[in-house]
Amino acid sequence: MRLVELEPQFLRFTFKEELVQKVPPEFEISTPDGIQAWRSAGSPYSLVAVVVAVNVKVDNLKDAQGMRIRCPKCDRKHQIVLAFAGRNIPPGLGSRDAQGNATQWQVSGQGVQDLTLSPSVDCTVSDPECWHGHIVNGEVTSV
Repeated sequence: MRLVELEPQFLRFTFKEELVQKVPPEFEISTPDGIQAWRSAGSPYSLVAVVVAVNVKVDNLKDAQGMRIRCPKCDRKHQIVLAFAGRNIPPGLGSRDAQGNATQWQVSGQGVQDLTLSPSVDCTVSDPECWHGHIVNGEVTSV
């Protein structure tokens, strides 16, 4: 299978600030009565700035810190995010293993057609039924 068949997207990992609505603590909105009390009070909320992690699509491998692909084994059930080593990924971002540890791959090539990752990609650690394989010169194989 060719990598291009897995709908790859090159990514940069970053943070952005968003405004979110926060219900005042005096309202317990996890119960029907609490929701009714909150609505009766005019549905008050405040806007709070929070920082969230985002994956920004980029057009080429040179600018990418990683990539996202469809799982070659599970097809469209989920996607795999792969962070590239040596690309100045901010702490706390990028790909993670089942224990939450950062994972990174050495990457080479000019783009999707000839991309190579090292070592192999092993998703079976978090799901024994998932994919374990290689991406070499744009070709995706299973172990």
